[in-house]
Amino acid sequence: MKMISKPFPIFCATVFAVIWILGPFLSIGFSLWILFFSDFWPAGLLYLAWFWLDFEIEKRGARPKKLITENEFFKGFASYFPVNLVKTCKLPTNRKYIFGCHPHDLLSIGVFTNFATNATGFDKLFPGIRPFVMTLSSQFYFPIRRDLVASFNVVDSTKKSLKYLLSKTSTACCIVIGGAEESLEPAYTLILKNRKGFCKYALEFGADLVPVYNFGENEVYEKYETREDSWIRYWQMKMIDLIGFSAPIYRGVPIFGLYFLSIVPKAKPITTVVGKAIRVTQCNNPSQEQIDQLHSKYCEKLIELFEKHKKLHKIPKNVHLTIK
Repeated sequence: MKMISKPFPIFCATVFAVIWILGPFLSIGFSLWILFFSDFWPAGLLYLAWFWLDFEIEKRGARPKKLITENEFFKGFASYFPVNLVKTCKLPTNRKYIFGCHPHDLLSIGVFTNFATNATGFDKLFPGIRPFVMTLSSQFYFPIRRDLVASFNVVDSTKKSLKYLLSKTSTACCIVIGGAEESLEPAYTLILKNRKGFCKYALEFGADLVPVYNFGENEVYEKYETREDSWIRYWQMKMIDLIGFSAPIYRGVPIFGLYFLSIVPKAKPITTVVGKAIRVTQCNNPSQEQIDQLHSKYCEKLIELFEKHKKLHKIPKNVHLTIK
């Protein structure tokens, strides 16, 4: 990827971290200020009414805008690390796809940059395929921020969204399968053994499965790894149960030298490798055996993808994926 002058990428990475990590708090605070402490409260009420009427836009493909997804800001953001997208096989446009993305780290920067935006040229590598990143429904619960998230190729991770998107060909639903729990695990450890819902949906909708691995995703933040039997991990898991995401203890680059605001990711390369599609035949009511067989094949192809391309990030030959 072509490098952009360094100050601009740093600015982009800082703004992204502030909006993505602090965004929920900022959007709530700004909304309360508009409604109760400003002269713009009538506009605030009108917005809330529209927010309510438009509440499930994330289940109908959202409303991505090229002005956002192809903005120079995200090209600058991608060049900061840099983020690169690698194609290994052609994806025919007469099929539909579920991209299984790994690993799930704090912000899943590789997935967002490559698939929620067009910063790395997805449309040139996979012409005719339209990607959508699936995320927690709670990402769409915050006023103002909801509209920002919906302007990317981002929808919520529900069956209703999958059904809507996979009702037509040339669509790729990108799911970070390991979930929030995986962000607490060491590098190269995936929460996948009992994650089989994506295989069931692939069979139900006749969507081909595509393994995707984001090399370097675990390196943009320093993460304090907690033992599974520690009280910290206990409360982290409780948090996942309650609100769907966790709070890994991490450190990035501080904003203005303020170490309690070390939320900016480090400039470490991320390489997203899109593997070969696993052909799936549609089955309206797949048996557990069919689901298990597809899941086993998917894990096998994912491991092959990792082993073949780990040299891109100089991962030692004796380092392998651990699937839990």
